[in-house]
Amino acid sequence: MIVDITVPDLGESISEVEIGEWLVAIGDTIHQDDLLVAIESDKATVEIPATGGGVLVEIVKRQGERAEIGEIIGRIDTGKKGREEEPEPGRKQGEPEESAEEEPRKKVMPSAARVLAQNRIPEERVSGTGPGDRVLKEDALRAAAGQ
Repeated sequence: MIVDITVPDLGESISEVEIGEWLVAIGDTIHQDDLLVAIESDKATVEIPATGGGVLVEIVKRQGERAEIGEIIGRIDTGKKGREEEPEPGRKQGEPEESAEEEPRKKVMPSAARVLAQNRIPEERVSGTGPGDRVLKEDALRAAAGQ
């Protein structure tokens, strides 16, 4: 059965949101309460959890696009099994991955990225206060005010 992922009602004065980062990819196995996508309004950033298990089969609205409250932004097939984390070739399930020395890229929400770009502030100079240390619009505005 296909289940729609819709933009939840975020409050009386909010009618439109901007799609943030998708936290899962098409074909990924989803479990109930897994976080699927971040959405941004003028007032808040919210991560939408899965209401049930299945496989993400469609992303209707991509990062940076606008969506109205109640609009479908993705779909999950509850009758399918998707890809789980598979071990790399030559590595057995449960073996630790080799540690990479790469610095993980900082997650910056689209509205925060706009504020940083307008003020020519490098992302690295801003600390994130959102879930998973994401840089929110408020963080970018604070950095711009402090210049």
